[in-house]
Amino acid sequence: SIALLMILVPMLLPALGLSAWLTSLRVSDARAELESRGERESRYLADASELALLVADSETLQRLAASNLKGASAAVATLFLDADGAVLAAAGEPREVDMARQCWRDATRCAGSEQRYLFQREVRASMPGRRDEAVAFSAARAADAPELIGRVLLSFDPLELASIQRAMLLNSAVITLGALLVAWALAHVVSRRLTVP
Repeated sequence: SIALLMILVPMLLPALGLSAWLTSLRVSDARAELESRGERESRYLADASELALLVADSETLQRLAASNLKGASAAVATLFLDADGAVLAAAGEPREVDMARQCWRDATRCAGSEQRYLFQREVRASMPGRRDEAVAFSAARAADAPELIGRVLLSFDPLELASIQRAMLLNSAVITLGALLVAWALAHVVSRRLTVP
């Protein structure tokens, strides 16, 4: 029995280490993919909404927000805010919209089981609006940074990451159990051959 254990443990440890490494690698890849997607989509929405934010076209903003909720693993809430933080358009369930707005105002409220991945992008006027035409070419205006006209908020539910993590842990457990069974069978065969004259 001790000899069997001495054979099993060295064979089991590499399998456990490999399973843990593969699990952490897959979860970090999924997290990086989500962050990349959030940055890409928020950049797209910021660019697409600039004119609508300049003229306060809430219908166009609402369509943009709703279009971003379609598809697998899409955002659970999309918000367009004006420069003062007031909601101009939002899509998603009211609870998710409220949670995204709270997370934007106070990140500590997003901690715990209700955590969301929140992506924010400021939208700045790349061209002067009508109210700025009189001073558009003045030297003082040229030195200023583009005017903040609004923000885009995207909220993603980390449930997909949790499900990937659970699936990988289950796979790791199956691989480890398989390695244990193979090691036990090999140890059993070797110990029988050693004891049989």
